[in-house]
Amino acid sequence: MPSVLTVKRRSRLARVAAGHEAGFSMLEMVVVLAIVSIAMAVTIPALGKRNDFTILRAEAAGLAAKLRLLRSKAMQTNQMASMIFQPKTSSYMATGARAETALHPDIAMQVTAQPLDGRTGQVLFYPDGSSTGGQVKLSSGTRSCTIEIVVLTGTVAFDDCRQ
Repeated sequence: MPSVLTVKRRSRLARVAAGHEAGFSMLEMVVVLAIVSIAMAVTIPALGKRNDFTILRAEAAGLAAKLRLLRSKAMQTNQMASMIFQPKTSSYMATGARAETALHPDIAMQVTAQPLDGRTGQVLFYPDGSSTGGQVKLSSGTRSCTIEIVVLTGTVAFDDCRQ
């Protein structure tokens, strides 16, 4: 008596010999390709779009990190260090930097800090870790991030960016 496996093999071999090969039909392949192409047409443009919120948050985090580094440098070298802000051009420059750092073109800057002249603001970090304090607000569209520099301790913090 033949086993079940032998019968299945024979029936598959019989179908192949008769021209009925196992697999997908042309119609099934066309339907699958249509579904995949529609899915790609919807998702690829969304992947290519820049995310304004992500850019804003990254710029705020980068500026906060540079302010923290500047505070550490003032304490380490036992010399004052400063960050000068140019709100009109949305740029800033730290003590010892060779050039200004410009923010992303879509980001606006508002500064509440020690005025340097009518157009700029400045935050000084002292060797003991304290600072002149201030606030930098970065905004893009309806969202904004606020970076706070505390006077007494010189610590730098930024909030979760919000609408």
